[in-house]
Amino acid sequence: MKNFKLSIITENQNQLKKAKDVADLVRKDLGINSDPEIMRCEKFPDSYKIEFFKKFKSDSDFISEAVELTDRIASPWMVQYDRTTGGIELIFNKSSDCRYGRNNFNVVRWSHLEVE
Repeated sequence: MKNFKLSIITENQNQLKKAKDVADLVRKDLGINSDPEIMRCEKFPDSYKIEFFKKFKSDSDFISEAVELTDRIASPWMVQYDRTTGGIELIFNKSSDCRYGRNNFNVVRWSHLEVE
């Protein structure tokens, strides 16, 4: 089974508890059973970095699963497909045109899903 890493950078988060609350919602909405790694984001003083590691359900349909999972958080995502390896990366950048899966996700500044 293919693994993925989902990294999320928050904004306007000065307390670890707020980042943990966002991480718990993402974990619940994406069906991730393991606890994420949460750390201060050095680049932005009001931000935390949240990292999840998970396996896709299917090796043959992992691209569709990646798109569907990330859309639960926010939209739109930029998709980079590597034809030679069949791998993908999805990148989200907050903008005025964003749509969030739930209001609590509006603190997501940037996110990246990569296949490992």
